[in-house]
Amino acid sequence: HEAENTKEIIYKFMEEELQISNPRDKIEFQRIHQVGKPKHDGPRPIITRFLHYADHKMVLHQARKTLKDKEFSVKTFQKNCIS
Repeated sequence: HEAENTKEIIYKFMEEELQISNPRDKIEFQRIHQVGKPKHDGPRPIITRFLHYADHKMVLHQARKTLKDKEFSVKTFQKNCIS
């Protein structure tokens, strides 16, 4: 199942690149999905929505600390709300 594979890719990325130990035990997602159609020239971006804001903050902190001068990037997007 693609969603399960995508989730596993994210957990593995957190362990290996962000140096977060045991992310499966402490980080939950509301939703994970890939963007666009499958392509032959490289991986598609993965969008994650964390269940808890504290997890989002911690992952972003680790990304800034560990991904300098690497081929990966982590970006954050905020949902605009209109009331």
